[in-house]
Amino acid sequence: MLRSAFSIFSLVVGLVSCQLLKTKIVTADGLVQENRPLQPSLCESTSIGEKPAASSGRWLWIDSFASDYIEPRPMEIWLPPGYDSSSVQRYSLVIAHDGQNLFRDSAAFKGISWRLGRVLDSLYFIGAIEPAIVIAPWNGGQLRFAEYVPDFPPYLDQAGALDYLRFRTKQDSVLSKRYQSFLANELLPWARARFRIKDGKEAVTVMGSSMGGLSSLYACAMHPELFGNAICMSTAWATKPQGTGKRMIEWLSEHLPNPEDHRLYFDYGTKGLDSLYEPFQLELDDYLRIRGYRSNDNWLTQRFQDADHHEVAWGHRVAIPLSFILRKR
Repeated sequence: MLRSAFSIFSLVVGLVSCQLLKTKIVTADGLVQENRPLQPSLCESTSIGEKPAASSGRWLWIDSFASDYIEPRPMEIWLPPGYDSSSVQRYSLVIAHDGQNLFRDSAAFKGISWRLGRVLDSLYFIGAIEPAIVIAPWNGGQLRFAEYVPDFPPYLDQAGALDYLRFRTKQDSVLSKRYQSFLANELLPWARARFRIKDGKEAVTVMGSSMGGLSSLYACAMHPELFGNAICMSTAWATKPQGTGKRMIEWLSEHLPNPEDHRLYFDYGTKGLDSLYEPFQLELDDYLRIRGYRSNDNWLTQRFQDADHHEVAWGHRVAIPLSFILRKR
């Protein structure tokens, strides 16, 4: 059976005791495996660490969300204050990549999360945003780069790309088209069936940082009929091999979603990996203007002096893109 580094990690840290329905899935190498979970149960307790820091929202945990496109993985869900007190109110949805880094320090990379629940609480209670549901699938561990790196134009058509992909993931295939199919064909329909989400793409945001920022933008570009907004923090334009970012921006220049019904947010810092991103972002900004995006209206790019490329920096400023995309209208 195919084992990813992610599934091994899941076994080490422990599993939640939830009853799951079973079906077949297609693994990352195309193999069909039977008796894998399809529809997960929602749990409010977990054996893998603490719940998020005190928040008025309701936090839910899914032990293993299975897919016909990608490896099964945990998923964290945040329901806004008051969700359970009404049976009719409907909410915006934020799909957030790298779910293990967002709510709980014990699960986060290097032990510090974004503490996103507290940020959402604060924004909601001061009236800065409409209440929203957050669904945050964990990344695929060693498969993360293969799942997030865009494949338009084809990533492996570049010299050195296959070697770099093997170095990062031990894979010979880019998996991002399959990951995008998971978002569009499985996760979003499941979320709409399970939770009270507003109709229309305008109510759905995809959010991520670094490679997750790229993946968020490509979700809107590949499925503009489903995803109306993207939050792209520290977008990883300088990914290897050299020239990848330039190729991606050239492709995006002809495939940006319609500015009349989409909103986009970008940012970058000036330290660490973020120090490499400004020229790429400025070039994309030019294409956004040509396409008809209007700064501070349906598009916003922010530069953060002295901000670095890590969870602490993203957690400190995530209120800004959330306020821009989810602001009351």
